[in-house]
Amino acid sequence: MTLVEVLAGLALLGTLLVAILLAKGRATLQQVRAERRLAAAAAADRLLTLWWKDLDRFPRHGQGYVDGRDGFTWRTRVLTYRSIKPVTVQVVRVDLFERDDDDAAREQQQQHAALVSVEVLLPADKAVP
Repeated sequence: MTLVEVLAGLALLGTLLVAILLAKGRATLQQVRAERRLAAAAAADRLLTLWWKDLDRFPRHGQGYVDGRDGFTWRTRVLTYRSIKPVTVQVVRVDLFERDDDDAAREQQQQHAALVSVEVLLPADKAVP
């Protein structure tokens, strides 16, 4: 073999290795994100189970931290749909985000997509329009 053939083979092998490492990195990142979303879904399930026990105490507008080591924050808000106005229910959306103890960073993060969002139908609260 000539030196040129050896160098061409090494360049081809290097390109192949870089492509494999980039694909592995993307797959690993996608797996980590999927696992965080599964953990967020489990945390949302625990929150909803706790809140469902006493619907009068279900937070319609609020935010806070999820208890435990999950590292999530939650936010609830009442959504308005014109199509369900005659019905005496409220649609409450529960969003879970990554926990960030810095208030400014949390506000900026909550402008982005939530890890998990759940919409719950609750009896209408007379105090909230």
